[in-house]
Amino acid sequence: MSERAALVAAVASAPADDLPKLVFADWLDENGEPERAEFVRLQVAALQDARQSPPVPDPAKFARTRELFFDHYRDWLRPVCEPFGQPISATSLPPPPKPSLLGRIARGLRRVVNPSADRPAPVADDDIKVDSLGALYRFPRSEPLTSVWLSGGFVRCLHLALDRLPPDITPAVAMAAEPIDTLYLSCSAATAGWRRFDGPHLGRVRQVTPSFAVRSGADFRPLAEALCGSAHWHQLCELDLLRCPATVFEVLSVSPLARQLTALKMNGTAEEWELLTCSSSPFHALRNLGFLLYGDRAERIERIRVAESFRGRMADLSVGVDSSVDSADEVSVDWLTTGSAWEKLDTLALFKVRMGDAGMTAIADSGVFPALSNLSLFGTEVSDDGAIALARSPLVERIKWLNLKGNPIGREGAWALAGSLERGLGRVHLSGDPSLISTRTQDQLVARFGHRIRFFAPGQRPDRR
Repeated sequence: MSERAALVAAVASAPADDLPKLVFADWLDENGEPERAEFVRLQVAALQDARQSPPVPDPAKFARTRELFFDHYRDWLRPVCEPFGQPISATSLPPPPKPSLLGRIARGLRRVVNPSADRPAPVADDDIKVDSLGALYRFPRSEPLTSVWLSGGFVRCLHLALDRLPPDITPAVAMAAEPIDTLYLSCSAATAGWRRFDGPHLGRVRQVTPSFAVRSGADFRPLAEALCGSAHWHQLCELDLLRCPATVFEVLSVSPLARQLTALKMNGTAEEWELLTCSSSPFHALRNLGFLLYGDRAERIERIRVAESFRGRMADLSVGVDSSVDSADEVSVDWLTTGSAWEKLDTLALFKVRMGDAGMTAIADSGVFPALSNLSLFGTEVSDDGAIALARSPLVERIKWLNLKGNPIGREGAWALAGSLERGLGRVHLSGDPSLISTRTQDQLVARFGHRIRFFAPGQRPDRR
């Protein structure tokens, strides 16, 4: 292994550690690549700035990061692109977009600073996006490699169209050139593209998001078996199945891969939820689960259960309800608030689970969340009474980030939660609908508490930055 390859491997083996990146930057300086070295150092510094509370972005660093990327992106992307049959030259990649577009932030293809942070979605009319935390480059849709994402100064994520991979690709060369540990895989039911891509170079991949082009009558089982049955997923621990047919989960649940996953996102039925959360579940290493429930709203929420072992190991739990189903019925969250404590649960998110004030009161008074520090209850029909119940609970004093966007909380509830900011609550996000909370009241609260309280207009996404 060359010295450069060894340094790349060191960065890949410790993605959250800044030291290997800075060591690599020193090596780049000593080996005639000062611009890439500066880019790496700027990206590391930006990550460190973003981890502060509140974040302290540096416009000068951002401007220099952007300048370096647009001057050198062809050279930096060439070792990754050419092994997939995409030659890089001065004419083969589009020129940089207009300066007015450069500041748009790409949605984080990889969760960089906060594992559950939301980011603004990319805009479709430009192909290069740079922010202080990373850079996204999108290729024409006809190419096998459709986009790359850089973070911390390095290419970390590839988006591949498996059906367009040519026969003569050398993916091992591309994967060795940069510390790539995240893959987005677009595919149909065909397996030929995956057979070309599969190999030992997948050994350090940690996160995979397959996206299936679902067509009527297509048989996805062979590709699902090939993906889940690969012998090279040595470090794969995060899998996102939200864009996959049910067949993929069926295959996954009986494969050895199920036993090594620590994070999973998927949509499914109450029966599939029970398979994930029962005491005999093959997903016994799971610590982070995002689950979107299908079917009748009340039936699926009332039916779900969780085993004691599942409660004891879960660190991040998100449960949502299919928004295409509408119901005015309040649903119980007894499955969440009764029973043994969620000893390790740091983050809880409920989406469109219409629990109302009764559910909010049950959560606030349950005493089963000793480690909870992030709570997101979007569109859960919580009003002033629920907000006041939470504000009076000891639970609120441990919460660093509270998102109640999409709930009909008015002036009384907003002031009650604002009072909790003086008792330990870190930040709170509320709906900014003037019909619920007047603009004057919003301005008064922001003037008093600053960035710790934020109001969001309908359709605006909350984040934790």
